[in-house]
Amino acid sequence: MLLALFFYIFREKRTFQIVTLLVFSLISTGFNFTGLFSSNIQWMSAFTAILIALYSGKEGKKMKWFFYYFYPIHIVILYVLSALLA
Repeated sequence: MLLALFFYIFREKRTFQIVTLLVFSLISTGFNFTGLFSSNIQWMSAFTAILIALYSGKEGKKMKWFFYYFYPIHIVILYVLSALLA
């Protein structure tokens, strides 16, 4: 909720959005860096900073069906990786 608020406040300042995201990702670890790939995975949201940095501000192609399949498939892949690494 707070992250969304900061993203709104910094809606015109992409650099501040990225810094805010990285700070929240660091805080989400609880400064406990054990189990980062098994039980403490919220910090991985920091990787979305790459997508935010690459966003051009323009609407993209309409790829409705791709995302209908992509979302559940990538969740399954992440779950399997998590189970293998645990």
